[in-house]
Amino acid sequence: MAFKILQKIDENGYWIKPVKFFIAPDSKPSKKMVEQALPEGANVQNNFYKWDGEKWVAEKKPTNAEELIGVVIKHSSRTERDLAVRKLIEKFAKEDGYRIRDRSTNLDWELEKIPEEEIELQAINAELSTFDQKVASLKDRLATATLQDDAETVASLKAEYKTLMGD
Repeated sequence: MAFKILQKIDENGYWIKPVKFFIAPDSKPSKKMVEQALPEGANVQNNFYKWDGEKWVAEKKPTNAEELIGVVIKHSSRTERDLAVRKLIEKFAKEDGYRIRDRSTNLDWELEKIPEEEIELQAINAELSTFDQKVASLKDRLATATLQDDAETVASLKAEYKTLMGD
């Protein structure tokens, strides 16, 4: 029995992989198979390839967060391409200034840029948290020094407190 190599595509027309198709009498490949090979020199590491019905169209894979802004991947999609893009969204969401859009009402995957005001608010909250930790630590040390009747340490901690409070 003879066979030929066909290109397997997903329901959106994106290339998945080459497959062997055994030629038998009256056999036809499925609609998810394309006879035309990828273009010579096709780089599947850096591009997705989509079959438009006549030819393969290369789509550059996103290489940074900005390239993914506006790209929405359906929660229910399990295509090779969409799974790869979802991984990129997760990867770039860890970069400063980006996050995965809130998925509580819509489970689709989308990367969004964090608004500048929110970033500034996060920085202010971090400063406040650090300040609160310093005050709490100072209070604990002051209470311990007071209980131990250590006047020298109490005086030192009171001076530290004044400095912390900006007196």
